[in-house]
Amino acid sequence: MPQTQAPARTDWSLVLLVLGAGIVAGCQVGKVPPSLPSLRAELHLSLFAAGWVISLIGLLAACGGAVAGATADWLGHRRVVLLGLSVTAVASVLGSLAQGPGWLLFTRVLEGIGYIAISVAGPVLILQVTRPRDERLALSVWAGYMPAGTSLMLLVSPLFLQPVGWRGLWVVNGFLVAGVALLLAWKIPHPIRNTGGKPTRFFPELKATFARPGPLVLALYFGAFALQFMAVVGFLPTLLIEEVGLDKGVAAALAGVAVLLNVPGNLVGGWLLHRGVRRTLSLGLASLVMGLCVLGIYSPFLPGALRYVLCLVFTGVGGVIPASLYAAAPLHAPSRSALGTTNGIMMQGGNLGSMLGPPAMAAVVAGVGGWHAAPWLLVSAAGVSLALAVWLDRIEAAAAAAAFRGAGTATQ
Repeated sequence: MPQTQAPARTDWSLVLLVLGAGIVAGCQVGKVPPSLPSLRAELHLSLFAAGWVISLIGLLAACGGAVAGATADWLGHRRVVLLGLSVTAVASVLGSLAQGPGWLLFTRVLEGIGYIAISVAGPVLILQVTRPRDERLALSVWAGYMPAGTSLMLLVSPLFLQPVGWRGLWVVNGFLVAGVALLLAWKIPHPIRNTGGKPTRFFPELKATFARPGPLVLALYFGAFALQFMAVVGFLPTLLIEEVGLDKGVAAALAGVAVLLNVPGNLVGGWLLHRGVRRTLSLGLASLVMGLCVLGIYSPFLPGALRYVLCLVFTGVGGVIPASLYAAAPLHAPSRSALGTTNGIMMQGGNLGSMLGPPAMAAVVAGVGGWHAAPWLLVSAAGVSLALAVWLDRIEAAAAAAAFRGAGTATQ
């Protein structure tokens, strides 16, 4: 597939612009939880339907990430990001017109399609404006798009819900996404590289990506991490209310801060990789720290303030993991032209873990009868992550050895 030469310098303004596209996509996830009381009252949503309003985007990503990635590799990543932004903007505005659950769920499906398109194509678009030595750092910046967008909307939504209601919040989101789309189309008027492929390459590249162990290990690792992260963060307000005795508003705000702290963790992870720290070492240590933190978070013998500080350490250190995984995707993709597919497979694993984490946590806590049982699930997931880090290290060592042997043969 024809490609131009890698850029001589990194255009950080375009990196941040693509990051902005990811953040507004994450906002569509974060806008729902604060709006649920109004949505349920006005549209007569059952608790079951409300659950689907929250989880539809994650479900779509868990089911269709790989296909969406392969589609982005075929059509071109700039085109797919702009298409995703456009669909999301229109869907958010249309959602504000809902008079019942059906229309709202339909527009959430459209928002999910837009979210997936942006998520799988965004990191590839970033690589197209990044010089090779900055790729790990740039991808770590991208890794913060979801916690940044979600926590941003969790924190600012109350400012809009009082004066304009949930419908106004949906319209504001639609115009925000449309503004980012117009800015991206203006700043990147043409494809940076000829990344669009032939339709005949769609299924072969999908098959080639699934045939490699690396993308599957990345997906499993992302899933194990997301299971831990969403299980802790999803029930953090409940834990702070029941175990620490905080007010609902204070507990929700503290949970938003904990999510937001994942973003500097992403940047630290990218900086470590940029400085030459071994990726699998960063992954292994982060998983170990997360596993140790949950022992204290759910300990009834520690004071509430210390338990919350451990939550902050948990989410902050956990940010190293997405940054490391996104940086690993170019190495494990069968080719640069299949990078979107690799990102899609990894996203499927992460969203599957996000969906399974909260219900698994609820089942363990309810089954045993207390929060003290939570570490059984979370430490087990951390142990799986450590095992996957070892597996990934072996895959990368074998690939490096093969590349060395190939270079040696070529010089003979």
